[in-house]
Amino acid sequence: MTGYLKSLPNKGRGELRRLSIATGIHSTTLSQAVKGGRPFSLEQVASICRYLGLNELETKYALFLLRADRAGTKVLRDIFEAELKALRKQALELVHVVKRDKVLSDSEKAFFYSNWYYSAIAVFSSIRSLQSAAALSARTGLSKQITNQAIDFLVKAGICVDQNGRIEPGTNSTHLESKSPLVSRHHGNWRIKAMERHPNLDQEIEIAYSSPMSISKEDAKKIRSLIVDLVRKIGAIRDPSPCEEGYFLNIDWIKM
Repeated sequence: MTGYLKSLPNKGRGELRRLSIATGIHSTTLSQAVKGGRPFSLEQVASICRYLGLNELETKYALFLLRADRAGTKVLRDIFEAELKALRKQALELVHVVKRDKVLSDSEKAFFYSNWYYSAIAVFSSIRSLQSAAALSARTGLSKQITNQAIDFLVKAGICVDQNGRIEPGTNSTHLESKSPLVSRHHGNWRIKAMERHPNLDQEIEIAYSSPMSISKEDAKKIRSLIVDLVRKIGAIRDPSPCEEGYFLNIDWIKM
């Protein structure tokens, strides 16, 4: 806990008060525990893990670490140490994901396309300044807990990799078939985000274009061909481009 506080800006000034309010743990109890005067209870550790936005694996590890420390016999301590070893092995297995184009399973697709922030975090993981859970939480406006849950899924699915706390891309792309029932959800997620952004467009970079019109069927096909060609040309620009900012194309062109 002391190391965590020292890692924060201004050495964590005010963090114990915020932690006390969020978890319901008395500030005196927190102060004594941090100084080593009294241990946390299992319930308090669980509350602190939740406040810090730790994922399920990290929370289990913290709880078993406390249990091992409190074990009254070597037999019991060995049982908890075995659990800790298994959790460490599981964490390492999640880190070593081969980077490749990913074909998602049906259950993974249902998760990935259920909300905009899964693909947003996948995109942001390519931007070096955003490759941490804290930075991703701040950039997306999501809570620490939701951000970490999303990261857990993305890592397990191979879409991202966790390199010692740095969240990096694990695959170049995912694919959703045009006939998939999830397509409308995927398009809808990003169109809603575009509508939220419309009042505050950056006129130098972003653009929103809507043009109801009446034309012939043949000309409608020509316009569709132009849009397909545009998408192809955009792909040729996107692939070698350095990862600095995130955007999405609807034909609205919006900064994430």
